[in-house]
Parts: sequence; structure tokens; C-alpha cells
Amino acid sequence: MSASLDRRRTTPLPFFQVRVACGDLLEGHRCDREREQVKSWVSVPLAGVAVAAGVGLAALILRAGADAPGGALPAPAPIESAQLPTRVGVSVAGAEDALMIARRSGEVLVGLAVRPGGPVDLLLFGGNEEPLRSVSVRVRVGAGEERVLAQAACGPGCFRLPDRVLGGIPVRLSVAVERPGKPVRRVSFALPGRLPPRADALWREVEQAMGALRSVRIQEVLTAGAGALRSRWVLRAPDRLSVVSSDGGKSILIGRRRWDWLDGRWVFRTYPRTRLPAFVWTGAGNPRLLGQSRVGGEPVKVLSLYNAKQSWWFRLWVTRDGRVLKAEMLAPSHFMLDRYSGFDEFTPIQPPPT
Repeated sequence: MSASLDRRRTTPLPFFQVRVACGDLLEGHRCDREREQVKSWVSVPLAGVAVAAGVGLAALILRAGADAPGGALPAPAPIESAQLPTRVGVSVAGAEDALMIARRSGEVLVGLAVRPGGPVDLLLFGGNEEPLRSVSVRVRVGAGEERVLAQAACGPGCFRLPDRVLGGIPVRLSVAVERPGKPVRRVSFALPGRLPPRADALWREVEQAMGALRSVRIQEVLTAGAGALRSRWVLRAPDRLSVVSSDGGKSILIGRRRWDWLDGRWVFRTYPRTRLPAFVWTGAGNPRLLGQSRVGGEPVKVLSLYNAKQSWWFRLWVTRDGRVLKAEMLAPSHFMLDRYSGFDEFTPIQPPPT
């Protein structure tokens, strides 16, 4: 499957439901077995829309649903395969003591592990979700000369910059990634003078505040580098959601009942009960306070997170009461921006008309 969005087939099943596959939402008992069973991306129709390779563990909820007792999802046809980002992420030594940040250009993701005093590890991923190996990586630190980095022993797709950083002086790191026959991809990072402080207390506030919500609305933009899928979600505790996508797809989930708009009609099927709301950043760690900003005029703190198991980078824009107004996720072939609103506002979610 192409790294760009394929609008012909499958689903924008919410990436924020990542714990559906491997956590509390389905009690997690099936997680290891599912991971063994699913060796490649399995695209399953939901609402007649599609995302490219990179939707991640959220797709496994569909496999879990197919095996759930008391009702089975009909086997979709055709089934399109591409690679699952359920593989273990690139290991980063000392990630808990580093600043973990990322940027992307087109389909190329550049993640950094920035350690006080150095080194800086650059983790590169391409449009097929795999680490980039046969590439030329050029870097410039501040106003210094541009240098070519060799792939290092820090892991697949890992290039090491030995410079001393986070030593008191902010600096800009510019990165250019060259691949045969493809455009040069460039990203730039403004590295702070010091390692941003841990923000564990703020992270706990976020988990508590967002976990206590009875309802929330989400506007989502998802891309794998070319094109974009836009979706509007409404989540209501304990187990209801509705979604409408930019290409006309839509779905409703109420308890164990699910309806998908396919070929001009609503299609009913049973579905495993899912605890909602649930959010994309579940399972991430290494919270650090990047600074302060504003979203829609409201002051917020900017929080960074990193999911070491999957090589997923996050930034959250958090209000003083611990609610997230905006969340950015950068993962291999999966670049997503969510905006949250309608906290605890009642929005009815009903079965579709028959």
C-alpha cells in the first residue's frame, strides 16, 4: 500500500483508541495473541474511508472484534495488506534522560534523542514505516559548516551527532535527508539551552482530567505525507462514538452495536464493547515541559511525550485544568493533529434511521 492516503478502501479507526488492542479497553488479554496473528497491515472497511500504512495498533481492534465472543465481524473482502507499525520501535539508549522530539517533511520522519552534553541520535523513518538506511544525512548546527553523518551503531536508521548540546546555549539543528531518485527532505529543530524539566505531575493531571471526561469532540487531520484525511469524532462515555470523514464515510458505535455507511446504506454489525473516551497518547512516557503557548487565545503548557515501544513522538497543548486542546502525533508514516473541544457537552449519539 502506498504511504499516501488511499481513499478507496479502509478506515480512519481512531488512533486515539490505541489501547483498544493492548490495554484496558478490551482488558488486554488478547493482545499478545493478536500481535502474533497479525504480521502485516490488515485493512478492514469502516465507514468506507481509508488511511495508509501507519494507522498502528488501533487497527487491531478490528481483528479483536472478529474474534470477540457473542458476535463476529464479517470477514471483509478484499483484504489489503501493508506493514503494521506494531513492530517494536527503534531502541533508544537513555531515552528517559533525553529530550525526545520529532519533525517531519513529506513522508520522512526525523526523531531526535537529545542528551545533555551530547550525543544527539537522529532516528529516520521513510514512507514504508521502516527505518531509513541507504540515505545521505547532512546536518548543520547553528552557523557551523554542514556535515555528512554516517549511520551509527545506535540502531537501524540511526545517525549520531557527537556535538555537545543542552549546555546552556540554544542552538538550531538543521537536517537534510537525501535518497536516490527522491526529493531532499529538510527539517529544523530549535534545541533549548537546557534539558526541559520532567513534567510527571502535569502528565498525571492530563491523564486524570481527560480520563474523567463524559464527552469530547475531536477534529482530526491525518496524513502519511501526501494527501490528508479529515475526520470529526464525538466520544461519549461509557461506550459511544460517531465519526464523519472528509470523503463521506461515517460510523456509529453504541455499546456492542456498530453501523458503517457503506455503498449508500447503513451496515450493522456487532462489535466488542469499548470504553470511551480513549486517547492516542495512552502508554507514552518521558513527559517534559517544552514551554508555554496559546491555543485560541487560551494559555497552555506544551508537553512532550514519547512512546518508546513504537517510536511515537507527541506534543500536547494543555490548559491549566489539565485538558488537552491540541495533540500532535508523529509516528512512522502516520502524522496526525487532533483538536479537542466540547468537553462534557452532551451530544446525542443515536442509532441511524432504518
